[in-house]
Amino acid sequence: MLKNIYEIIGGNSDGLYIELSLIVGCWMLMIFAVLIDLWTGIERAKKCGERLKSNKFRRTLSKISEYWRVMLFGLFIDIILFVILPYHVPFGSIIFTLACCSIEAKSVIENLKLKKSAAANVPGEVLKILKHLDNPDKLKSYIDMLNQLNNKQDDE
Repeated sequence: MLKNIYEIIGGNSDGLYIELSLIVGCWMLMIFAVLIDLWTGIERAKKCGERLKSNKFRRTLSKISEYWRVMLFGLFIDIILFVILPYHVPFGSIIFTLACCSIEAKSVIENLKLKKSAAANVPGEVLKILKHLDNPDKLKSYIDMLNQLNNKQDDE
């Protein structure tokens, strides 16, 4: 059995180690995203005077286990692609990680809005910047404006 696996890998253990490292990194990012959501949820509850409930903490563990089950399908895709394709990028894990992280980012932004945090405006500002990417002059003027604001805050 191990001989067959080694033949599939084609003696390229470096590629396998790189891919496994990227997959583990993706899974860790997914866990960090859930923990960041938990963190902002706790801060929001404290700021809004809500009581912290243990079922919310259990929900975090449940969410991680649910995401792991979904991430396994990304791993299956990566295994198939590793055998078929000559390069070693775990596309399945990366795409599934992006999906999980975007769900958690949405939840974080919702918590920040409820908390009335200025950080809740970040996605809107990112969209403004992205809209200007096709026009370098507008992008430069936007960056100049941000630099002026930053310099003004440093002077104060």
